[in-house]
Amino acid sequence: MSPGNIIEIVSDSQFVSIVENETCVVKFYADWCPPCRAISPEFSRLSLEYPEGKFLTVDVDHMQSVSRKNSVNAMPTFVIFKNGKETARITGADIRALQNHVRELFT
Repeated sequence: MSPGNIIEIVSDSQFVSIVENETCVVKFYADWCPPCRAISPEFSRLSLEYPEGKFLTVDVDHMQSVSRKNSVNAMPTFVIFKNGKETARITGADIRALQNHVRELFT
């Protein structure tokens, strides 16, 4: 587990099994990415504020197959899934957009 209520994805099958059956907010990131590090505290805070949701992180350097399958070309990228379907995508460290999408999703 990562800080907050976050699940770090370590395999393709883990990603698929969670995303297909849950409402999820997925953060695609890289350790070397300053905007990714900057938005991490807010992502953790949102995971604690909305414990009914699944908050996942995907390290694009370690999970390249998951990143490719989800057409991630910039970091950070946030993808929201409901029962296996992508419902929203935020590219970049746009804290306000992330907050708005998460609030709309879980309230």
